[in-house]
Amino acid sequence: MSRMRRLLRRLDAGVRGRVRPLAGFARQPLPHSARAVARHLAELARAGRWNEVQRTALASSDVLGDALTDRCIQVAKAAQGSQPDAADVINAGEATQAALLREARKHCLFSASAGGHEPARGERHGEEVDRALHLLECTGFAGLAREVRGAPCLLQCQGLARTSAIQAYQTWLAGAPGNAACALDDTGVLTDQSATGAWAYLRGGILIQTGHAEEARPILETVVRGACEGLPESIVTRLCACAEAVADLAQHDGVSVNCLKKAPLAGRSVPDVFVCGYGWSGSGAVYDELRQYADFGELPGPGPDAAIHADSDSEPMIYQGPYSLPVIWRHVKKRRSFCWIDWWHFFGIHVLGVWHTGHFEYKSALAGPRLMHKHPSAYVGALERLLVNLRLHLQGLQSVPLVRIFQEFFLDLHERTRDELGVSRLLLNNAVNAHHLDLFEAVGVGRAIVVHRDPRDQYADRIKEDPRYGRSPRDFANEYVRRRRKVERCIGEMEKRRYKDMRFREVSFERFVGSSAVRASVRKFAGLSTDAERTRVCFDSATSSRNVRLFSDRLSREQREHIERICGPYLKQGAAAGEHEGLA
Repeated sequence: MSRMRRLLRRLDAGVRGRVRPLAGFARQPLPHSARAVARHLAELARAGRWNEVQRTALASSDVLGDALTDRCIQVAKAAQGSQPDAADVINAGEATQAALLREARKHCLFSASAGGHEPARGERHGEEVDRALHLLECTGFAGLAREVRGAPCLLQCQGLARTSAIQAYQTWLAGAPGNAACALDDTGVLTDQSATGAWAYLRGGILIQTGHAEEARPILETVVRGACEGLPESIVTRLCACAEAVADLAQHDGVSVNCLKKAPLAGRSVPDVFVCGYGWSGSGAVYDELRQYADFGELPGPGPDAAIHADSDSEPMIYQGPYSLPVIWRHVKKRRSFCWIDWWHFFGIHVLGVWHTGHFEYKSALAGPRLMHKHPSAYVGALERLLVNLRLHLQGLQSVPLVRIFQEFFLDLHERTRDELGVSRLLLNNAVNAHHLDLFEAVGVGRAIVVHRDPRDQYADRIKEDPRYGRSPRDFANEYVRRRRKVERCIGEMEKRRYKDMRFREVSFERFVGSSAVRASVRKFAGLSTDAERTRVCFDSATSSRNVRLFSDRLSREQREHIERICGPYLKQGAAAGEHEGLA
């Protein structure tokens, strides 16, 4: 069978729902119209008309959905290039079922359902995954392969054991810790004494929830000591105590909590600055301008890594990463109760860095240990105070709203870190993205600079710089409008509550790079004096200005018209739309 014919079968099978779905995910058949589009795509693929495959997939993205659109574009690009055996590369992804590709990435389970239940098939499955990863690396998807290789589900288990262990984790998340414990025992994952990382941490969490906390304590201590190698013994001892404190919180699982939202830290304003963008919106220019000054210090991000885009390696993840405290606060507002598994994830991801099952958790698991190793006293000190206050709150011995406890954690962390760095302010690059401004409710303090950009340039820049971004102009434009509206809604809500310690400033990228007066006003908003010392050069207005009106050369007339029709109101507002300052 030819390569294109195999590709056609995979594409058609994924759309028709004939590919076996991932364990733990319900099958979601695509609508009939999507199948019709897929049949047309199949005919184009059979004829080798890959340019038309890309254009058709983009034009039909609202019918196909983001996951299948992305996959079709990747199929076409791989088939057009000189990569070896592109069909096998696609098989590695399509075996997860195209309509669930995003969920598959989140759990790092490429081809994870193909192992079957017989040991022989499980062994072959392990070889298939290794081969698929090699092909991904050989065909321009090295970052994605690194992400999958870095997942705990692909590090410490092989074949059938790996699939069963993942199912145990999913069973636990579904609220059946007893069944998860049995499933994990059956995998034999922990019979090897070297399995002291992610799966040992999972084992400890399940033991705690099934009433075997004493048995879990030595396991957790081993995990903590393994994750904190190189730290002073005093810090490691305190972290072991923190792990025990987290374990003790399990007895309060499901307890109702005080979800009072209006808890500003009146009179305790902290001049730390958050630069907030969203996907090539130009926030990097504002960040580069401000980090030139000696007044600012920074918290570490995940650092350089092959699986992470180079422009996001400085983003601290403790503010908006999966299971970060502001995200947990979001969960609490919905449930109005304490969920212990959230805190198990928080400690494993953002403190120890031993557990992650997807890209953003992977970034967070890199950033957390870097923060711990760079500022151990500040981080552990703030963490200890957080856990004490949380325990008192859950025991009913403290009437302070839960959100205030989160705010006090960040206030404490910032104060301790500034003292260690000897600076007056912290500069936090995309610690909170512009479309997640509601998370500031749990941070409570600081100044946020929200950067907007001409959507045509933003789209043109992203499709060039991000090889995995395959959204159509129409989908991008709709997303752009949704995010802009969410920004307006969040700022309006914070203004309504009169948070005296949280100030917002919106600025357009085009005006920022083109006007020295606008840059001066942004510096003033950030708390810099006119005689602030600039100790290095990171920003050049002439270089950044080359990123204005990129769309004129990079986008077709049809692409521009799609974006202009949907984003028209924001384009008409122009630069004036980017100069609103809230809570002055």
